[in-house]
Parts: sequence; C-alpha cells; structure tokens
Amino acid sequence: CTLFMVLLAAFDVLMARYTGSEDTVVGTPIAGRQRTEVEGLVGLFVNTLVMRVDVGGNPTFAELLARVRAISIDAFSNQELPFEKLVEILQPARDMSHTPLFQTMFALQNTPWEAQPIRGVTVSPGETSPGETAKFDLSWSANEFDGELWLSVEYNSDLFDATTIEQLVAVYESMLVAIVENPSIETASLGVALPHSDLRRLADWNDTAMAYDRGVTVVERVLEQARRTPDAIAIEDDGERMTHAELASRIEGMADNLRNVLPSNETQVAAILVDRSPAMVVAVFGAMHAGAAYLPLDPQYPAERIEYMLDDSGSAILITDDAERGALRSFGGTLVVVDEAGAVTSVRRGDPIDVCGVAAGTAYVIYTSGSTGLPKGVCISHAALANFIVSMTRTPGISPGDRLLAVTTLSFDIAALELMLPLTAGATVIIASTETAADGRALATMIDACEPSVMQATPSTWRMLLNAGWQGRQGMTILCGGEPLDRALARQLLSPRNELWNMYGPTETTIWSTCMRIADGDTPITVGRPIGNTRIHILDGQMRLAPIGVAGELCIGGEGLADGYHRRPELTAERFVVDPVANDGGRLYRTGDRARWRRDGTLELLGRMDRQVKLRGFRIELGEIEAALTSVSGIEAAVVVLDEVSPGDTRIVAYVVPEAPKEGVDTARLRDELRRGLPDYMVPSLTVAMPSVPLTPNGKVDRRALPWPDWSSLGADGFVAPRDAIETAVADLFAEVLGRPAIGVHDSFFELGGHSLLATQLVARIRDAFAAELPLRALFDAPTVAGLAEFLRSDDAEALARALARPHHQLRPRAADRRHDVPASFVQQRMWFLDRLEPGNPVYNLVRSMRVSGELEVAPLEQAVAALVMRHETLRTTIVGVDGEAMQRIEDECRVPVVIESIDSGAAIDTRLAAIARRPFDLATGPLVRVHVLQSGEREHVLVLIIHHIVADGWSMAVLFDELAHAYNAYRAGRAPEWPPLPVQYADYALWQRGWLAGAELERQLGYWRQQLGGASPQLPLPTDRPRLPVQRHRGAWHRAYLSESLSRQLRELAGRQQTTLFMVLLAAFDAVLARYSGQADVSVGTPIAGRRRTELEGLIGFFVNTLVLRADLRGDPRFDELLARVKHTALDAYAHQDVPFEKIVDELKPARDAGRTPVFQVMFNLHNEPAGALRLEGADVSAFGVARNTSKFDLSVSLSESNDGLYAQFEYDTDLFDAATVAGLGDYYAQVLAAVV
Repeated sequence: CTLFMVLLAAFDVLMARYTGSEDTVVGTPIAGRQRTEVEGLVGLFVNTLVMRVDVGGNPTFAELLARVRAISIDAFSNQELPFEKLVEILQPARDMSHTPLFQTMFALQNTPWEAQPIRGVTVSPGETSPGETAKFDLSWSANEFDGELWLSVEYNSDLFDATTIEQLVAVYESMLVAIVENPSIETASLGVALPHSDLRRLADWNDTAMAYDRGVTVVERVLEQARRTPDAIAIEDDGERMTHAELASRIEGMADNLRNVLPSNETQVAAILVDRSPAMVVAVFGAMHAGAAYLPLDPQYPAERIEYMLDDSGSAILITDDAERGALRSFGGTLVVVDEAGAVTSVRRGDPIDVCGVAAGTAYVIYTSGSTGLPKGVCISHAALANFIVSMTRTPGISPGDRLLAVTTLSFDIAALELMLPLTAGATVIIASTETAADGRALATMIDACEPSVMQATPSTWRMLLNAGWQGRQGMTILCGGEPLDRALARQLLSPRNELWNMYGPTETTIWSTCMRIADGDTPITVGRPIGNTRIHILDGQMRLAPIGVAGELCIGGEGLADGYHRRPELTAERFVVDPVANDGGRLYRTGDRARWRRDGTLELLGRMDRQVKLRGFRIELGEIEAALTSVSGIEAAVVVLDEVSPGDTRIVAYVVPEAPKEGVDTARLRDELRRGLPDYMVPSLTVAMPSVPLTPNGKVDRRALPWPDWSSLGADGFVAPRDAIETAVADLFAEVLGRPAIGVHDSFFELGGHSLLATQLVARIRDAFAAELPLRALFDAPTVAGLAEFLRSDDAEALARALARPHHQLRPRAADRRHDVPASFVQQRMWFLDRLEPGNPVYNLVRSMRVSGELEVAPLEQAVAALVMRHETLRTTIVGVDGEAMQRIEDECRVPVVIESIDSGAAIDTRLAAIARRPFDLATGPLVRVHVLQSGEREHVLVLIIHHIVADGWSMAVLFDELAHAYNAYRAGRAPEWPPLPVQYADYALWQRGWLAGAELERQLGYWRQQLGGASPQLPLPTDRPRLPVQRHRGAWHRAYLSESLSRQLRELAGRQQTTLFMVLLAAFDAVLARYSGQADVSVGTPIAGRRRTELEGLIGFFVNTLVLRADLRGDPRFDELLARVKHTALDAYAHQDVPFEKIVDELKPARDAGRTPVFQVMFNLHNEPAGALRLEGADVSAFGVARNTSKFDLSVSLSESNDGLYAQFEYDTDLFDAATVAGLGDYYAQVLAAVV
C-alpha cells in the first residue's frame, strides 16, 4: 500500500463516522501525466478520480485498507476518462447547491519540488495565505515535506464553523495514532472519544432536573384545582359551560360507577368511545380516578380496528355515548353509557372476561401504528403523565385565565395535553367538534368566536386554517407538533404578540419530550431542548455518543418513558434499552428518529432511520399498510411509500403486485377492503400495479427503482389506447393541454381536470393541427378523444365547419410596421379612453409581489428584466393619442430599472407596498412596468412587479414570472437565457385583429350579442347599505371565503355528471343567489375570458383578456339542473362569439350611461384557472406575498380559485355601497346554495 491509501482509508472512516453513511464517495486529483513526454510541459493535465468505498461491516483497519487499495488500483488503471465525461455519462441529478458525484476532496500533495540554485539567494517553500473561496464542501489535503506530514483543510464557510473543522482534524489525528499503534483495530472503535468540551456541553444541555410532588397524580391535581376555583369555567362546548366544581362532581360520579363494576384485583383497561363533548373529558378522568387505565378510541375508526384494540387491550369496560355503535356488537365486557355531560345513564354488565390487566400505576394505554400490520398499545404511567403536565405548566406555561381550544382526536396522545393541562391550572378547555376541527373555515370562525389564548395542533391543521383565510389571532400561544414545522409556516404563524412553540416527542415518552419557542421564521427550525426530568442522547450505530453536530439516533431517557408495549415484551426489549451513557441502570427509548445536536444546544431533526412516517400528525408504520394490502385477496405483494405532490401535500402511494397480473387491480374494491380495517388517513391515495417488486442485489426492496407516482392516472380506469392516426393526434393534444402523459380514447376531458379555459386551448390546437374550424361546443357534446375524432371524420363536422367558417387571416409578424405607431387593440382602445376620463386612477395597476428568502442577486435580476423588455415589445410600448385614436408606440430600447429599497419592519413593507401599488402610470410616457425590491434583511426580500393592465393581463403575469425566473437563473449561472423566439408580437395581433374582426365577421358576432342582450335589464338592483353616489369612486375592500375539499370535489363531480364545467356549476349557483338578492329573474354578470384562442398568443405578454356578458334566465322557478342547462347553453354560445370586444358590444347596445355604475353589468364573476406561473429562483425560497388592495372596479366581483384542499372565494366590493357584514352574509348564502345543489 501507499501512504495515500492509508491516509484515504482513515479519511473514509472519518467521513463515515460524521455522516452516518457506510457508503463514502470522495474525489481525489491525479496528475494525468502517464506519458514521459508530458512531464516537462506546462499545462492542465490533472484529472479527478472518484473513490467509492464501502466502510460497512465494521472491518478492521487492515481489512478496510485492502478495500481502499483495490479500489485505488482500479481507479488508477482507468484514470484517463475525464471527470466531465463521467458526469455526462452518469447524469446525476444536478443541484446548484453542491458539486455532482462527490462533495469532499482528498489529496496527498507529493509532487516533486526542487529549488533551482540562485547565486546569493536561499530559496525555500513558504506558506500560502488561504483564499476566501472553496471549490467543495470540504477539501482535505496532506502535504509531505522534509519527512513530515502537514494537513490543510479548505472548507465551505457557509456550511461549517472553524471549531467544527478543528474537531474533525483532531479526531482524524487521533485515528492515525490509533492505526499506527494497532493496524488491526476495528474501524468502529476509531474516533469514538468525544472532546471533554463536548461532554461538558452535553451534560449541561441534559441538566433538566425538576422538583415537584411526585405523589400527586394528574387527576388528583384536577380535583384539587376544583376545590381552589370551584366556580371557574372548566369546559365550554357548543355554548354550554361546566364549572370546575361541576366537572369534579361528574368525575367522582363516573369513578363511583366504574368502581362498582371493575375487578378489584388489578389495574384494568377502560376503553372510551365517545364523541367530542364534556363526556369525553369526564370519562378520561373518571376512569383514572377509579383506578383504571383509559384506552382512547376514535369513533371515526373502522369497526374492525376498534374491535382489535378492545380485544388486544383486554378492556373490561367500555364507556360510550352510543350503545348501538356497530363496533360494539362483539364486545362482551361491561358497557357504561353516558350522556353528553358525562352522567352515567345505564350500565350493562357483561359476561366475566378472562382479561390480563396492566401494570399498577398505568394512566392510559394508547395505540399507535405497528410495522407487523397490527397497531401496538403503549402503556403510560401516572408518574410519567404527571411529570409531563408539571413540566408543560412551567414551559411553555399556562395560567388560570387561559382558554385552550381542543381540536385533537382523543386517540392521538397529544389530546391529553389539551384536556389535562388547562384543568390542572384552573384554565378552560373549549371543545371543538370533530366536524369543526376538520374544516378550516369552520375552525377559523370558532377561533374568532371563542377567542382562545392557547391552541395546539399539527402543522397540517395550522396550514389548513391559514389556507382557509384565517388571519391569525393576537396574543395567542401556538403549540405546533406532530410533524416537522417548516420556516414558511412558522413565518405565517408568527406575529409580534404571539408565542409560537415547536414541540417534539413520541408517544412512548409521554406526548412531548422537547420544546422550543420560535422567535422568527428565518433561522433553522429546531425542536429545542429536553423538558423537565428528561435526557436526550444522540447515539451512533454502536450506541455511543455522537459528536456534537453529527447525526445519529435520537434516544430519550428520564421520567417520561412509557412502561413499554402492552403484551409485547419482545418489542419492549427492542425499543426500550439500558442507557449506555448514564451507567445508572436507567432506560432509553430508541425513537428511530435521526437527529443531531446543534452547537447552540438545540436539537435538529433530520428524518427517520426506519420506515415509520408522520402524516398530518399521525404516526404511521408503512408496514402496517403493506400488511393490510397483502391481506386482500388477489394481492401478492405490496410496497408503500409517501410522495410529496406539492409543498404541504403529502400522500400515500401503494405499489401492488396482483396475483393475476392480466386481470389488473380493482382499485375501488381494494380501497373498500382497506377501509374496513384502516383509518382514512392510512388508505393509499394512489395504487400502482406492478408485475413484480424491484429488489436490490442483496434481496431488499429497491425503493429507488419504483416508478414515479403518476397522479395523472387517477380516473384512467379502463384505459383504451388510441387506435388510429386521428385518435393519436387528438390524444396527444389532450395530453399536452392537460399536462398528462397518456390519455385513453374514452377518458372525459372534464373528468381529467379540464375546464373552459383549457377547452379553449384544446380546440385552438385541434383547429391548427387539422386545419378545421372546430366549434367549442363540439368538445362539450363529445368530451373524449374518440368522440372528437369521430366528429372530425364526419361529413356533418365538415358542413358545420363550413357554416361557421370565418375569414382565416394569417397571423404573422410585421416587423417593418414598428417604424411607425401601430393601432391599439380594441381592448387597449377602451382602457385608454377610461384612463383619459380618470387620469392617474390606479385601479388598473396589476401588482404581483413575492417574498424571496435567501440569496437575491441584483445584477442577474437587472439583466433578466432587461432581457424580458427586449423579448416582449409590450414592455417597451406606450399608448399615445393620435387624432383621437389610441396608438401603440414601440421603442427600440427601454430601460426598466430595478429599484432597491431597505425597509425596517413588516408594517413598513406593507405601507410601502400599498404606496407602490397606488402610484399611477402615464400611458404616454412609460415605461408601463416597474420592478422594486424591498429588503428587510440580508436574506429577506419582497420582489414587486407592477404593470399597467393596458399592456398585460393575468395570463401575462404567469408568462412574465416563468421567463423572469428562467433568465435570472441563467444569468446567475453565467450564461444567457435560451428560449425559442416568439412567433409574433402583440402589435402583430392588434393589426391582425383589426383586419380579421371586420366586415361580415364582426357583424355576424355582433348580431348574436344584439339578440342575446336585447331587452336585458341594464341594472342589477342588489340591496345596498348606502345610496349610490353620482360618480363611482372605485373604493373597495374584500371578503374571503372557503369551500371545503369535500364540497369542491362534489361540485366537480356534479359538473362531470352534467357534462358541464365547474365554472358553469358555480356560475349557475351564483345566478340563483343574485336573483334572490335582487328580486329579479333576469340576471346579467360579466366574466373575463383569456382571449388567446390561437396557439401563437399563449407565450406573449399583452392585454388579450376580454369580457363576456352571461345573461341568465331564472323565470319559472327552474330546478337547479334546468338552470345549469340554461347556463351551459348561454356560456357555450358566448364562447363561440367571444371575439367581439366588450367595448364594441357597449357601443352597439348604447345603454343609458351612468357615471355611478358600469354599463351592461355591475357584477363580475370569475373562476381563476389560467396558468399560475412559477418564480423559481435558484438559491432562494419564493412564496406569495399579498398586497392589500382598496379598490373595486365593479359593485361586486367574485373570484374563485382552485387548490388541493378546496375552493377559495374572494368577494371584492364597492365600500361606497356595501358593508363588510352584508358581503359576508351573501358569501355565506352562496356557500349554502352550493352545498344544497350537490
């Protein structure tokens, strides 16, 4: 062996020790001068070799050295392949945050150096000052000189502190000393000893001694508190209140009844199966006071799961509020029935059961998911529970005047905090119903109504609240746990007067074991330090203390540990082990969580070491789901994984191998079978059938080889592939528009997520592909590939296409025309006219602002903005008046500066944003786009884009975001952006529109609108809170509402059944609301339409959007399906005549003009489904940052937008006409109508 191999082997051991990975990959340079001819040349010959070493199996150092020697020799023999070529061949996933293939470099510098004699001069090597750059995360270089080894380490200072590197060097040196003394030493024994400074810090961080009266249980503390504050409110539930004295009385009554039926020889389990009510609280404390251990059961669980828990726990008693529950039919023990207040109404003694009780002193038994396919019971003692409650009383703390809103299901152990902590302190528990706790909007309403001072929930629940429009509550203590808390959510939850606490702990260590107050959302989120009488060790694979900063298994000891698993001694012995650090006979619970100590003494979680996961706060063993799958007849094997579809949206995916592959998998039957034994949160969202499970060479499941989850396959049951060229072409266009990889010929466009906007895009593409004038109605009549293909083949289709034929002017670039002013488009003409009526009105300023956390480089941003201005003529366009007509003046060059401003606080940012948004544009001067960056910290920015509506629309903003990000990332990487040339510019479109929409075509479409809107009521007399002003001032506000995921899904299903779109369903219901409020059956509303019916226009920034007037006839009190059919007919006809600008319709109808209201309609309705656009800036996290608007173009505008968890509605209204309460009431009524129609 060579010295290089010895040093590299030791370095591999060091990397394995500090990364926790036995597979080490290190780069090393090699001279690349294998030929003697090049030895004397000056040139770049050096290459990089990648040394991959398996350190697993705890080899001796001599054995590891043999492995390194073999790998090195093989690498040297194949050294001529350039590293760049290797990367090109392997194609690793690229990440700008680190180098490909390896991130650590190791080198032995032994290049010959010989000083040439210079007369009168002594030459010797000198030290080189370290630079301020690092090519890799870590570069480890050993240098031979005069028989000595010198070590230099170059490191990325964004990742490591100097003290960490010094520690690494010290450990490496100790390894080399040990290797020299004993080459046969086991590698697992190398680098074990921690520095005394680390040992001292770890001891300090685990100094959590807390004194309290250990002889008093939690239930005794609750009863004692009732004696101190008998009249204080203990429980609130749906308007009903119960004092502490009344609660104590109920607890005593419940305990007396239970003592009469409990066997007296040992501690028995009393199961609790009640809905969320005061009875739930009384049952919990009553069972413990009677000497039983309570077992919480969720009424939402499948009957089979409840029956298993009752049987496995050996429950002698079941407390319930409904004796007729299906899950209780097989229960043979004693049944205690209670009312909502917790009073016992009846006792049905069962047959004597031969049950095995639990250990004396057990407070409760709670079941968690089990890897064997069956849930396992965890036994928590009164001592552990009391220690936890006392610790929580001190930190985060609770006071007698506090009000805690309880939202967690009783079967989730953190519910114990919600019920017990307030009642031991004289505070109040407010109980949210199961329905309210699961509905973001309802929960937000309850918070506003009951004004809690404390609330505990999982990040998923907090995110659900925020997505429902909850604005937060000042002075609230927010406890967040059960899942990782990310920075974005932390920032949303934080406010100057709130306390945000991040909590962590497994069920086996009594609810929470650590906690941390989060001061801001910009620093790394940790789980803090141990609570009272709790110690935490981070141990390596040999159960030794890991160095500070090094990942290992998080193990918990102290007074919070469970007694073990109920009737599972083998599993208890596996997970609860003797503490190898304390040497006092104490126990540790091995959590299976991977974590590390940070140098500030807080704990950072790094994921799981096994296959246990957390989903929406619930701990799930994926093995349990796999066992449930393979228990279903017809399933031979199964693998279950989690997939994060989008941030915050994680779902379960099941890969199954059917016993009869040709027959496939009946996913509907499979889900029904699983629901019999698994709760809904454990039922896979997607099932993928496979011929076999991929395996690694050692026979384990190769999860990396599983196919990527295809969420687009949902709804693709009965897939039939295209059968000819026409179907293939149409299917390709379906897939292109819907963003799906494959479309069956019988798949419905609308069931696959299509809507009216996408329908317009699809029809435009089919027109281009087939040179046929396909009417939009054809897609609604035949929304499948097969149906449209047949339509395209038929003679009728040809005849219809001829009947609807229009002058087919070619849309092409007209470069020469830029030397002169170009006529504005029709919509630009109208907006120019409005601007002349009210100069400086900011109501048509389009504003988009994004929070950018991380690195935002100004120079690439300025280059990107300049590139976009040159790419899109609209960004270099002003609108000038020439002889009373609006004209586009396009400049060859236009500079749009990026304005950088430093802002001190969030409030100041809001104020400045509002001012930027209100600043008017001069249409004749320009530029008509502005870019601002508001800096609130070194790595915190708000990027603001403001553009006048006359040169852009909502679709344009998505294009702008996508291309701005593309250009920024390219310039940041030192290259110019690459994008396909634009087929046309907006000015080309304006010229084309005026040529195409003229003469017969204009008259044909105007004829439709004359007939459709003739005789329509020009006003919609909604009841207002104030008289209408003579002139609109466009002062506005907005109200937000939320439609649950369940209701949204039902609305989409209704649209599918009726062969309409979701927009049509929502509009029909809104028409009904307006008819009810206005008292008239003739209702006209406006709705925007993208106006990009040609594929050439999809990538342009410009003002294309048009407004359609949809008139609804509600005469004769139609059923909703009849009204929906009318709305569908009207909408399809409107889409077929959408090219006439709204301004032309107004000119044609000549309504009586009134400066106090908009002509033709006063209410706007919209479902946002244009492309969202993504501002993905490398080196930064980007999220939306709302801009408060106080303008309103119409009396009322309703905008709905789709998300993964439901529909969100925003009601923008004229504050000169309406109060907030009036609009909120209208929104509530609209939601009621939608709920009724499904």
